[in-house]
Amino acid sequence: MAAVQLSSLGLSQIAQMNELILAFSSLLVGIVATVLVSRYYFRRSFDKSLTVFLHFATSLFRGIAPEVRQALRIEYRGVPVDELFEIQFLIANTGERAIRDVIEPLSLDLPQNCSLLDAALLHVAPPERQVTLTKSEHQVRFEFPVLPTF
Repeated sequence: MAAVQLSSLGLSQIAQMNELILAFSSLLVGIVATVLVSRYYFRRSFDKSLTVFLHFATSLFRGIAPEVRQALRIEYRGVPVDELFEIQFLIANTGERAIRDVIEPLSLDLPQNCSLLDAALLHVAPPERQVTLTKSEHQVRFEFPVLPTF
């Protein structure tokens, strides 16, 4: 009878040991799978990406009758204006990381048949960032330090 009790006790310990090994190996497989999946999605994400979002663009003379438009004379700082467009856009970093290595300033280049009358910044974030606009007839350059100094 004692021999039967010993063997059943040994089988019970072996079963518990197997369950413990199974639990630890499941935990190890879960950790490895989590690390691999996280690494895969991290590498798939965009590191750095500047995106331009068009807020709105409108032709201010649109809808005016041709007869009225021909009789209408508009000047901006002494420059005659035939067509007038207002465009608002947003430039944002849509990547996952901060952009630290801009080689050239951002610029907006206009076609040769267009002339820039004026450009202004409506909003800058963070507010401490200093942005300088350099305007010419066919280009606007946005110059700013990439990482703000706080």
